Amino acid sequence: MAQLRSFARRFSGYLSVLLIGPVLLFSTIGLISTIMGAAQLRPLLALEPVGGAVYALSQAIAVFFVIGVFVFAYYFAPNTKVRLSSAMTGGIAAGLLWEGASWAFAAFARISTQYAAIYSSFAIFLLFLIWLYLNWLILLLGASIAFYTQHPEYLVLQPGEPRLSNRMRERVALMLMYMVGKTYQDGGASWTFSRLTQQLDVPSYALQMVLDALEQDGLLVRTGDDPPAYLPSRDLGSIRLEELLHTVRAAGEEQYLGPAAVPVPAEIESVLARINLAIDGQVRDLTLRNLLTPAPQDPAGG
Repeated sequence: MAQLRSFARRFSGYLSVLLIGPVLLFSTIGLISTIMGAAQLRPLLALEPVGGAVYALSQAIAVFFVIGVFVFAYYFAPNTKVRLSSAMTGGIAAGLLWEGASWAFAAFARISTQYAAIYSSFAIFLLFLIWLYLNWLILLLGASIAFYTQHPEYLVLQPGEPRLSNRMRERVALMLMYMVGKTYQDGGASWTFSRLTQQLDVPSYALQMVLDALEQDGLLVRTGDDPPAYLPSRDLGSIRLEELLHTVRAAGEEQYLGPAAVPVPAEIESVLARINLAIDGQVRDLTLRNLLTPAPQDPAGG
């Protein structure tokens, strides 16, 4: 289950990005135009290298504000905790790309007089659509750079997304329950999704699948905090490892394929049943509390 923000938070966040970005951009353009057009400064700006330096400074200020708009969007808009360094990396890349694309698009519009002759006034609309597409492309590219800067574990050489094997899902589920149960038992700070992702260094979508399965089967529960934290849903001694392993092994069967969708002969069914019995038999008497407070070893070895 996705950890959605409240409607009020989403609305205020998106409204802030939509309003603050254009306000900053147009304020910068207006400020620079006012300075460059001031009658008192025209004699000074006509002198070199003062005029060139002021022009370069004005361009640098414009780039700085554009980068600031992108950093603001990448830091506040996502429904997750974004590190400022990652937002700045994506914002700098997107801001520089936007400035370069602005220059290239302006040059393209100047030399594309044949479009006006062919499409008449409709050419303006076509150019607007092209510019809108480039803006969204730059915005998404910068967001991707910010994301991969914060989560380099997603950068894989092989095609496709890294997935957890069945064995790894069981391992991650046991570690999740151990971490959450240990913190709950010792009275430490509860684990949030972002902290769990950073601690385990597991891709967030893979971790979310395991957490959703544990929460759906009543082994974990989320608090109402922002961001929510995970807690055991009941007493640690009543959470059996047999139930935990069954939960994570059967995760997703209600939405995708289950055992009934792949009928097998009785011989294979018997082998699968023996495998399940063997696994359950090894952990039948163990609970989460046994993991957190293991029984002391007998010095005599008995």
